[in-house]
Amino acid sequence: MKTPVTVAGIDLGAESGRVMAGTFDGRAVELKEHHRFPTVHFEKNGHWHWDIGAIQASIEEGLRRVFTAHGEVASIGVDTWGVDYVLVGPGGKPLRDPYCYRDLRTQGLPESAEAKAGPLYRRSAVRPMVFNTVFQMMAEVRDHGAELERAEALLLMPDYLHAWLGGARGSEWTIASTTGLVRPGAREWDGELMERLGLPLRLFAPLTPSGRITGELAPDLCQRLGWRGERAPRIIPPGSHDTASAVAAMPAAPEGACFISCGTWSLMGVVADAPLSGEVAEAAQISNEVAWDGRFRPLKNIIGLWLVQNCRKAFKEAGREYDYATLTRLAEEAAAPAVPFDADDARFLPICTPEDTMPARIQSWYRERALPVPEGDGAITRAALESLAEAYRKTLVSFESLTGRNFRQISLLGGGSRSGLLCRLTAQATGREVLAGPEEATVLGNMLVQLHGLGVLEAGAAMREVVKASSAFRVYPG
Repeated sequence: MKTPVTVAGIDLGAESGRVMAGTFDGRAVELKEHHRFPTVHFEKNGHWHWDIGAIQASIEEGLRRVFTAHGEVASIGVDTWGVDYVLVGPGGKPLRDPYCYRDLRTQGLPESAEAKAGPLYRRSAVRPMVFNTVFQMMAEVRDHGAELERAEALLLMPDYLHAWLGGARGSEWTIASTTGLVRPGAREWDGELMERLGLPLRLFAPLTPSGRITGELAPDLCQRLGWRGERAPRIIPPGSHDTASAVAAMPAAPEGACFISCGTWSLMGVVADAPLSGEVAEAAQISNEVAWDGRFRPLKNIIGLWLVQNCRKAFKEAGREYDYATLTRLAEEAAAPAVPFDADDARFLPICTPEDTMPARIQSWYRERALPVPEGDGAITRAALESLAEAYRKTLVSFESLTGRNFRQISLLGGGSRSGLLCRLTAQATGREVLAGPEEATVLGNMLVQLHGLGVLEAGAAMREVVKASSAFRVYPG
């Protein structure tokens, strides 16, 4: 295939999604955003769900704009957050709107699972977090057994969207590795674990690699979206877990740097040839996910910009609306907190409500310890960012101890790299140089893996050179 080549990247985060085009000229990828939209979740009967129909409609609108602007588009790929899934019924339709991972229906199920199957970390080398797919599926069996009987398949969120677009059903291996249902390195579902927990293995599609062509855009979508090209765009699942796509756009060689993919969540980790497992890794809360190229991404889930997003939401509901640049300026002007709070505290995880806001949760953490309580919007936001930086420092110490490696640089990827204050605080807390960027690491990495699947880009050093040519970076000394 000759360059230039244009591909479409669909990147869905827990707060918003976007559809972008990337045109590769053989040296760099030029990115163009065509549609940005909220990824809507809603409450029904006391539970939180994703509005999958609204998400699909927004994707269609974005692709329609891409096709109008660019004409020939070689391929399409989707990345999303991890763990959530769609139950698919007859005709490939969702049986209902999928649950949101922040729903509380899985409370108590990690303990129940270990009572039935033994220590889960020893099987999956994935931190048993309460929202993992394994526990969501236990809740399905408990609450919706009859519905499961009617289901044809369980597809993780990007796998469902790829199938809807026209690809073959499959479980792309980076997103599957977030579930807690795959043995590290096995490249297959842990059927024995599913049997012990009473989960229906028949619903899970086989694991498939990233960057493989799985089909073409469905004829009905071609017609509805106004496709006029010679050949329908191929469907190429990238690293379908958004962190896997972000790490694919890491500019530094992984041997000397660790990464932080910073969005609603912060995922901090390394790229390695083997998983980091055992008691020490478990105590450090390390999850061994899969990289797009089949290597491993040992990482730790850190709560991320969810803290700041929900502070901003609460300030707006109180009549004080800020864009992120203004809120960051207020935080820069505010004094640092007496101590950073514990970003791993479980109180910060659930969806916030007007009666239970993120600023109130942060202030309660300090009040309970008789520490000076941050007052004012800037001070509360500063406390959140200082606490994220401290969480990064602790995680870096864990990774250097576990790997025996000295990471000279931290590659801070994604939306969080826009925050100069967060980058500076991270460099100060860790004593390491922070390389900030690409801001669009996730969608860029998504596209790079598609280009690899099309045969126009080699992996490894060649891919890193394209990242450097396509993006702007900022350096923060440690």
